[in-house]
Amino acid sequence: MVIKKSTPLRNIKVGDIICYELDSEGSKYSYGQLIAKTGAGFVFRPFNIIHTEPNDLTVDEILNSSIAGRHFILDVYTALDKKKFHDDGEWRIIGHESDFKLSEQESNLFLFSRKIGNRAEKINILGHSEQCSLEEADNLVAYGPYLGDQAKKWSIDLNQ
Repeated sequence: MVIKKSTPLRNIKVGDIICYELDSEGSKYSYGQLIAKTGAGFVFRPFNIIHTEPNDLTVDEILNSSIAGRHFILDVYTALDKKKFHDDGEWRIIGHESDFKLSEQESNLFLFSRKIGNRAEKINILGHSEQCSLEEADNLVAYGPYLGDQAKKWSIDLNQ
């Protein structure tokens, strides 16, 4: 994939469709969508779609795709605006769903956790939190931004 110029942070929005390289050879690409904005960044929903060409994604695939792995918070500033860490593969916006709305069911899912000492809380996509056990927190994605290979581990098994 030819590296695209940066996307200014002010132009990154909920509903954006993202393409990213799964391997260092640039022979596998996957996709996802920015579905909410939190204080830590944008929540990324990875699609269970892989292609050998970055622009082969279709609307039907998006509509019929299941989620691959786990939602995570993408560091969009580093991935899309500053374009750092290209060794981990490029990330780029390839489309936008202008009428995107988060489902009520998805907005209430507690997907993230934050630990402070011997206390923990779980956090939903909209940033609302409530206390939880340390064990429950261990089963959730840490509340904070991820990038590159670190982010890919939440989205898809690289051995597929």
